[in-house]
Amino acid sequence: MVGLAAALGATAHALMADPHPCVIIGMQGFSGVTNTPIATLDIGSALTGHFALLAPLMLVCGVGMVLFQRSAIYIQLVSGRID
Repeated sequence: MVGLAAALGATAHALMADPHPCVIIGMQGFSGVTNTPIATLDIGSALTGHFALLAPLMLVCGVGMVLFQRSAIYIQLVSGRID
């Protein structure tokens, strides 16, 4: 399994000049599971230091929110602000 991951990483590194944006965009997939798209967009923009990746980050957040709409990593989410 580790060898497969290493081979995949070496192939991705050979295909891309800079793999770091892929890491930031991959981290944004976490927003779909946690249902926090605004916070993860803010963190992603702060980590990169510019807004060049904002469109891909928004796309990944939107796809994550649609895919994980009915599930979350938290056991119980509050239903409103008063709760």
